[in-house]
Amino acid sequence: MSQNTQAYPIIDAALCSGCGQCVAACPTGALQLVAGRAALAEPEACAYCADCEDLCPEGAIGLPYEVEFAEDQQLSGEQHA
Repeated sequence: MSQNTQAYPIIDAALCSGCGQCVAACPTGALQLVAGRAALAEPEACAYCADCEDLCPEGAIGLPYEVEFAEDQQLSGEQHA
């Protein structure tokens, strides 16, 4: 992620069954059940560990990732002749 950008899990409430597996597995307590659905109640606590995404049986949680490319091609291992 960019230095000024913080990513957070995206929870699709329409897919969430409210099983609570993600909440129980969250090591930082960032997730809570709100109105019977998983919610990112404490976003600043999220460690972006992906436990919630891996455990969700409904596939309701996704963790977006940003790919950054180095400006200098030599940093990526490419060499010019």
